[in-house]
Amino acid sequence: MPSLAHAADGESGIIEYSADYSTWGDTSKIVWSTDILIPGGTNTTTFYVRNASDRAGEAHFYVGDYEISDGMEAFLRVDVNGVAGNPLTVTGNAATPRTQLNSVHLAPGQSAKVAFVIGMPFEAGNSSQNGSITPNWSVDLTLDSTDTPVTPGGTGSLDFGSLNLGSASFGSLDTGSVKTGSASSGSLDVGSLGKSVTFIG
Repeated sequence: MPSLAHAADGESGIIEYSADYSTWGDTSKIVWSTDILIPGGTNTTTFYVRNASDRAGEAHFYVGDYEISDGMEAFLRVDVNGVAGNPLTVTGNAATPRTQLNSVHLAPGQSAKVAFVIGMPFEAGNSSQNGSITPNWSVDLTLDSTDTPVTPGGTGSLDFGSLNLGSASFGSLDTGSVKTGSASSGSLDVGSLGKSVTFIG
């Protein structure tokens, strides 16, 4: 099961998720990628978020208390509405957990297309074979103050939360480990779904 994280500061709002822009709900609506992670490649999960609150707010996307195996070379990125975010190198635990990767301001009912990207540098060495990364993605919505004007837009209903990319599990934002390895078939476990992502070197 996913662990849902609330905004550290400010009043929290409600976020709904959708894989197809028509069926909205909690994080179980996300269809997690099961692509195999290879040097120079990415594993990308694309979905929509919608502000289901009655006030505008800023949706924030973070890396959580991630885990990465020794020697695994990887980066994380969050793209919003087709615009690539800045990659965050996590090789050797180089990144600070709870680092914000991107954000988008959403009016009540407004939605945005989001892509969670796990990538491996083209020059990744053999040390990445059989490696894994668990980003423990996190999402929150911090509502604007009540005296901020609201512009209507979009459509909307759910609680925001951590996309917990736990070992071998992707799901209601429990996205399992992205595994790499020479001959196994990886694991981006989507909650109860469960498919591995394998590095082929």
